[in-house]
Amino acid sequence: MSLIQTFGPIRQHGYLVKDLDTAIDFWLEKLGVGPWFGYRNVMLRSEFENQSNDIRLDVGLAYQNGVQIELIHQTDDTPSPYRFFYDTEDNLMQQQLAFFCKDIAQAKTQAINLGLKPAGKMVTPTGSQALYFSHPTLGKTVVELLEVDQTLLDGFAYFEQQTINWDGKDDPIRIIDML
Repeated sequence: MSLIQTFGPIRQHGYLVKDLDTAIDFWLEKLGVGPWFGYRNVMLRSEFENQSNDIRLDVGLAYQNGVQIELIHQTDDTPSPYRFFYDTEDNLMQQQLAFFCKDIAQAKTQAINLGLKPAGKMVTPTGSQALYFSHPTLGKTVVELLEVDQTLLDGFAYFEQQTINWDGKDDPIRIIDML
């Protein structure tokens, strides 16, 4: 059985970036993807390599043909599944392919049964989890199982509808500071 047969379609492509504003500008101007919904100073609990740390991120979200694009910029030096990227010369790297899951414990068991290896976890302040899994074929890209509830799904549906209705010009970047 495949990941898509088990979890449904890939719902998100996540990329690590070194400068969120520059990355969003590129996706808007060169690729035509937008509008962007951005969050500054997002705090998450990272569980990675037997360490548990609070990390700070800036995040951008947009949609392209029903798939969410996530740009992630870790803004501190705390150990996390993202941190290795900031020691490279690259400005952008695909970090994950995400599937949405309502039962994260069951999804974890299913992923392991499919031959994936646990590679980290992020926990939001509300307790929602994103589990990362590695596979040798994917290199540094991981499979993310994102725990979703109806509130999160409704928020994502709102973002997607904004993309469908967007004229390509007005209000291309919408930023919220979480501080």
